[in-house]
Amino acid sequence: MEIQLKDEQAQFEALKKQSEEISAQCLLLTVTDETTLAIATQQLSRCNEKIKQIDKIREEFKKPYFQAGKQIDTLAKTLSKPLEDALTLGKSRIVAYNTEQQKIAQAALNRIKAIKDRITTYCTTTMHLIDKAPTEELLTEVYNQFIKTFPGAETWFEFLPEAEAMRVSLRDYASQRKIAINTPAQADETIQEIIKEHIQETVAEVGGNAIAEITLAKQPGMKGKFKPVLVDITKVRPEWLELNEKAVKEYIKFNEDSLTDGMVLDGVQFIYEQSVTIR
Repeated sequence: MEIQLKDEQAQFEALKKQSEEISAQCLLLTVTDETTLAIATQQLSRCNEKIKQIDKIREEFKKPYFQAGKQIDTLAKTLSKPLEDALTLGKSRIVAYNTEQQKIAQAALNRIKAIKDRITTYCTTTMHLIDKAPTEELLTEVYNQFIKTFPGAETWFEFLPEAEAMRVSLRDYASQRKIAINTPAQADETIQEIIKEHIQETVAEVGGNAIAEITLAKQPGMKGKFKPVLVDITKVRPEWLELNEKAVKEYIKFNEDSLTDGMVLDGVQFIYEQSVTIR
């Protein structure tokens, strides 16, 4: 049975033209910065709305035809196919952009943490050697090696001011140790402990503000979830055997913050997959 569409056919032809125009625009989208991300999201939203409109019209047109429903479905699919392809491609470009931004942010965090670790190690090592120096001569060697001769910006980079503040405190710490070595009766352990705590607090605060500023703004429509992948069944928890996805997803729900992309836990690998919601 062939359905003869009159006014409906004209409406479909108009929608077809609109869908072709929108899908063509979407296929040209690129996501390279925040501006193009906003444009892509807006265009994909138009694309998604048009798909919904076509589907709504499809349902309305089907009601009086019943047996002819498949014909209308095929026609609607023909209209929606270029839009759906464009939507899929656009989403993949947004995910790729967002993934790249996450990599950049993570690299920046790793760099700051590496510098912070160097400062922490340098401070801990110096204080340990100061504490263990039994004579003024050995204490002077430690002082000359770690305090008098002190790394510069090539080591501490933008955290040189914090490192220099630590250096001043280490100098005071060494001075108190010198008093303890030469005139034990005049040594004040309380002062030494206060200086030590101050140094530790200073080191702990290094990079805090910089790390706080490196945050990935969650883009509208962006969401992600962990996908469990069987890696080694011999290590799978008993309740996960045959990969009970319902049980694993329940575990993810309550432990998502402790999971990382690619993590293998009890024979299951957790792959973080992103998707884009276009409204």
